[in-house]
Amino acid sequence: MVQTLSISLQKPISAAVLTGASSGGGEDGSSQPEILQQAEAMVASKMQEIEELKQNLMQVISAVQDGASKLKHQQQQSIMENQQQIGLLAVGIAKKILAKEIEEGRYDIKAIIETTLQAAPSREKVTVKLNPVDYAGLNEILNSEDKSSFENITFAPDELIQPGQCVLETPKGIVEYFMDDQLQRIAQALGGVN
Repeated sequence: MVQTLSISLQKPISAAVLTGASSGGGEDGSSQPEILQQAEAMVASKMQEIEELKQNLMQVISAVQDGASKLKHQQQQSIMENQQQIGLLAVGIAKKILAKEIEEGRYDIKAIIETTLQAAPSREKVTVKLNPVDYAGLNEILNSEDKSSFENITFAPDELIQPGQCVLETPKGIVEYFMDDQLQRIAQALGGVN
């Protein structure tokens, strides 16, 4: 009768050595070396199974890490696209509101001119071109207020310029204040919209 040996362990075996084996036969006539060989074969088989499980586990871990990396990239891409969409939506809303304000004449042309003058390379020999309606309104403002902030500046009507906008002509170049350009800059600042 062949004697079998079964071993159940809670932790994997990293190495095994059988000790105390004698060279004589067992009770049933089997030799100890045969039992040792069977035990070593069993241990080797279990070690092979453990190694295969380890390899499978490493593949699963690698797949999970790869999936997590792809998910993170997708999340970042979605956030960036959402920011761009929000930027475009905000600019679209602002454009409609500004168009309504301009249509109803609720804007400060003097403030627009002052903002544009800040971007001018020089205030010498500056000509500010305005829509004829804005030109007439500005003349009324300048006649009733202090004109010192607009010294050395010439104003001229230009029908090609839309209400609420202006163009500065200087010896060193032209500075434009157009609503669409201002909104485009805002869109770029909000979400990298081109």
